[in-house]
Amino acid sequence: MITDPVTLTPGHVIGDAREVMERYNISGIPIVDGSRVVGILTRRDLRFEEDPSTLISKVMTTEKLVTARPGISLEEAEHILNQQKVEKLLLVNADGMLAGLITMKDIDKNRRFPNAAKDERGRLRVGAAVGISDDDRVSALIEAGVDSVSFFEMEPKEVPVVIASLKADPTSNYEEAVREVFGVLRPGEVLEEEGISTMLEQFLFNDRRYDLGEVGRYKINQRLNLNIPIETHSLTRDDFLEISKYLIKLRHAKGQLDDIDHLGVRRSRSVGELVENQIRVGLARMSRTVRERMRLRDVETLTPSDLINARTVSCLLYTSPSPRDRTRSRMPSSA
Repeated sequence: MITDPVTLTPGHVIGDAREVMERYNISGIPIVDGSRVVGILTRRDLRFEEDPSTLISKVMTTEKLVTARPGISLEEAEHILNQQKVEKLLLVNADGMLAGLITMKDIDKNRRFPNAAKDERGRLRVGAAVGISDDDRVSALIEAGVDSVSFFEMEPKEVPVVIASLKADPTSNYEEAVREVFGVLRPGEVLEEEGISTMLEQFLFNDRRYDLGEVGRYKINQRLNLNIPIETHSLTRDDFLEISKYLIKLRHAKGQLDDIDHLGVRRSRSVGELVENQIRVGLARMSRTVRERMRLRDVETLTPSDLINARTVSCLLYTSPSPRDRTRSRMPSSA
């Protein structure tokens, strides 16, 4: 719930509204007279308005406003929004004063990120990490109302590595970071909105995409001093955390680098494993082809034979891997 939503008055012009919507990335603004709700202005109201000097009072929605009393649960709010087919629920007290706002976007995010750190009002908690000598920054954070401040202390040589990495990161939130990673993994492809929350799971933590095998898991556990069950054949978040720590140590001449030609980081691959990998690649290509054909053609007239071509898999099976791939492969490594 938004307890202090951005508002405008009927005396503002739609040019002000568009500027506010752009600045805060919102699609609707409660209109108040003092603190009393008199209407709501949405992008739908502005769609056909071209003159930025037009008063908000002339275009805002004033009748049949969808409202509720403060203290309503998110489940009740979602029911009202779905029933009225709107995206914003104004919270108004008994005197008609604006007390808050619940949006469908907030409800969707609450469902997509159930483990997010929130306060008793459902608002995201905000924290910051600072160095032990950042007194001015701590004071500014406390003045801004931050929920928590954490202090970190690292070896002097390690601090520039971490700080420089954070400064070089071009992203500012989770969605931007996911799109950045996706752009590296699949350059040229577009990540759809609904795929943002599942992309990392599918690409990094899904054993259907790749299989470390028991040997690979054993080698990673051995190198990083982990105790992850040998049955876990995909990477985990603990793997990435320990790998990052190990890379920082390598930068400061701690730990050891792997020799790519050392037999200790190579192993023989059985025929069954090679065939399994080829089939996995073939099925993945077939899956992409089926999805593309279903998007481009009329689904009602499609038949299984129009979508599925077994030659996609059979051609890969008849394509022999190189002698190097048949006899040995590099073991997963942290360095």
